[in-house]
Amino acid sequence: MKWPFRKKKQEDAALKILLAVCEALPVEFDYIRRQIEDRCTFFVQTFGDNLVMNQGFLNVAKALSIQAKYADYTDSSEKNFIIDHIFISDFEKKKHKISIEIHHGLLLGFSIDIDQLEQADPETVCVKNLKLKYRIHQWETWFTAEEQKELEPLIRLGVCGICEVYLDNKLYYWLFDLADGDFIAMDTEKNLYQVTHDPYEIALMEENLLTFLNMITAHRQSENDSNTEESEQGDAYFVTLQLNARLQPFDRDDIYEAPLIDALEACGCGVVDGAGTGMLENGEIDFCDLHICLNDCNKETIDALLCIIEELGVPKGSFLKADGLNLPVGRLEGLALYLNGTELPSEIYETSDVNYVVEKINELLAQSGRMYSHWEGPQDTALYFYGASFSEMKKKMEPFLAEYPLCQTCRVEQIA
Repeated sequence: MKWPFRKKKQEDAALKILLAVCEALPVEFDYIRRQIEDRCTFFVQTFGDNLVMNQGFLNVAKALSIQAKYADYTDSSEKNFIIDHIFISDFEKKKHKISIEIHHGLLLGFSIDIDQLEQADPETVCVKNLKLKYRIHQWETWFTAEEQKELEPLIRLGVCGICEVYLDNKLYYWLFDLADGDFIAMDTEKNLYQVTHDPYEIALMEENLLTFLNMITAHRQSENDSNTEESEQGDAYFVTLQLNARLQPFDRDDIYEAPLIDALEACGCGVVDGAGTGMLENGEIDFCDLHICLNDCNKETIDALLCIIEELGVPKGSFLKADGLNLPVGRLEGLALYLNGTELPSEIYETSDVNYVVEKINELLAQSGRMYSHWEGPQDTALYFYGASFSEMKKKMEPFLAEYPLCQTCRVEQIA
């Protein structure tokens, strides 16, 4: 289950921080980075003085698909642990602590003691005093047989979940999502609370855990009966928009995912159901996926989605895929500029600025194209530009590439 609203700046900052942490962690934690890049939507909410952040393992509807995709990392006998003593500085040089929670090899989420995530500087991540805190979750042995019987099917379906959150310095367990970002929480005594954010309140509920679980099960059965009656009117249709675009996850979200969410909501024909990133063997980004749930497979609905895709502007070589559907889409062409990151004289790296390269080329391209994303490899830094014509973009940037020192021995490749 997803939060029904998005705090864009917080999400972007959260993703940048977590990716920076993963870059700094020892190589044995690389699987965390892969999980983030493959499923990188964060749902962020502030409750009082507490920032609650969760990527979603046990408490989102995609729990089973995430477990299946990362089956190599999951082990029911593996201990759960927290990666602790990670530090990051803000732009006023004040240090803040980061903790990452791992559950059976899967990322549950992370916490950071800072009010505004945008104030944290990803370049200052420090992991030299890294510590792992192993533990067994108390809730795994808490529940009675009757409670487990009701709870386990709901967790498997992603309806309920159990995730630790701290509110007003007290430990709670996130149990069930409500509307508008509110949720049901349980404390260590199995008392239930309704947590609201506007106004912020933690209200004790009268129902006990078993009664509450029975209510959810009964409500789901009622919904299933209603859906069965309505099924003759049309079924959900799942499609994948595979973008021939080399985009970092946060760039993919800015350029395509967030606008697509808004456009689908406006036309009422479906929702975005997830996203992913395909990688080349060297770790460079190859393509992106956006998973879409349409209301039905009628021609009018698919045509509406195609109009949205055309309006967004996607690179050539992209496809809209589903059972019985494989449509090529896209009109943009792509250019990758690879800057030599290892073989130029050291004084060039000391006196040149890749940000200036990006700024200047965007200025030269004007309406012909712009930089969408980048990738930092072991030998090269890749800058990805998309526009109407590869040859036109290349022609416009060539004089600058020939004169700016950091662009010596660079190479240009067409990628769409």
